[in-house]
Amino acid sequence: MVSLTWLANELSRTGVGMKEGQMVSTGTLTGMLAPKPGETYVADFGPFGSVEVSIT
Repeated sequence: MVSLTWLANELSRTGVGMKEGQMVSTGTLTGMLAPKPGETYVADFGPFGSVEVSIT
């Protein structure tokens, strides 16, 4: 979150800013998704468990 906060502040300082609806990835190995209503996603972290989210 520190790097995301820095990015938002830096863009604001330079007059670029961030726009509503923009997505920011602070790091991922799988790429970014744009979920739609009715879809379900599962993230499996092996021995650490999994997370499931359903978009409504």
